[in-house]
Amino acid sequence: MPSKAEKEREARALARKKEAEKKDKERKEKEAKIKKRLESHQAVTIKARVDMIKHGVIVEVLNTVQAKLAQEAGFNAICPYDYPQAVINKMGNPLTSDPRVVRDMINSVVIPVMAKVRVGHIIEAQMAEHLGANIIDESNYTTKLMTKHMSKRGFKVPFICAVETLEDCFRRIEEGATMLRNREPYGKSFAHTITAIRTIYNSLRALKISDAELATVAKADAAAAAATADDANKTIALSSDVIAAKATIRAKEEFLQKFTNLDTQEMIKKAINKGELPVPFYGYGSICTPNDVAMLRKMGCGAIISNIAFRADNPRRRLKKLVEASTCYNNAGKMAELSIGTNEQPIVATVRPMF
Repeated sequence: MPSKAEKEREARALARKKEAEKKDKERKEKEAKIKKRLESHQAVTIKARVDMIKHGVIVEVLNTVQAKLAQEAGFNAICPYDYPQAVINKMGNPLTSDPRVVRDMINSVVIPVMAKVRVGHIIEAQMAEHLGANIIDESNYTTKLMTKHMSKRGFKVPFICAVETLEDCFRRIEEGATMLRNREPYGKSFAHTITAIRTIYNSLRALKISDAELATVAKADAAAAAATADDANKTIALSSDVIAAKATIRAKEEFLQKFTNLDTQEMIKKAINKGELPVPFYGYGSICTPNDVAMLRKMGCGAIISNIAFRADNPRRRLKKLVEASTCYNNAGKMAELSIGTNEQPIVATVRPMF
């Protein structure tokens, strides 16, 4: 007859066995869930992914609690942001997103998840795609020397890249980027974000020349040719409008010469004629109020909301206001209502706990 100690050992062994079976079952269910998500993830085209969040609002989140809050508020996508401020300040830029954090976010919400990778780091990009990230943000520099971007053509996931100039925009699009954002001005205000975006769009519009201006230049050139045919030493003074138009044509030609790919040149010409970039553009950096979001939407851009939005007294209410602002930015009365209480003290980056 087994003793009391033997019975207790058997009971403990049985409990351990049941616990192991339970964990094994949970693991298999989790693997099946991930496999199913990856299969559905691969079935969606890049264009469909981009259209899901085009000109929408994305927010940086630190954990699954914030991710669920963002989903509940109606955000188009989330971006895991798991770097302590001290680490960011020391390195100047965060590195890649932690795979565990990305995986947890993917399993906790159904909205798209964006994963950060370092510029040109193809291994991290492949890893993010394998985990099931819906978007890859290739914008983080390890050092100022690491500026060689990777080709995005072989991936089934859309890329978003940070840019500083108009040339950067078309270089990234040529490599396969389907979305762009401005480079975050660390430690600076929202005004610097707006300035960075305006600089890019002003550079694009400065290259546009109308049909009337082209006709004026052609007429001036014909008059000059006729005058020199009669007298080789004769010159005709050009008007300021013709000089400005010629300068624009010359600037456009010089810009196009920077790109050897004919398809890229055609894309640039179409973008110049339309006065807008061929891919969605997002504002990034110090965006945490409905007014900021509305300003960006008025400019034709989406918004990537800073994580400091979660430091408000009522994060749930603040997030809903930010999402609402992205759709009613043309309604001044509604914007005035949404802006009530958004300039409160707690949005400052202090020691407030963030879940």
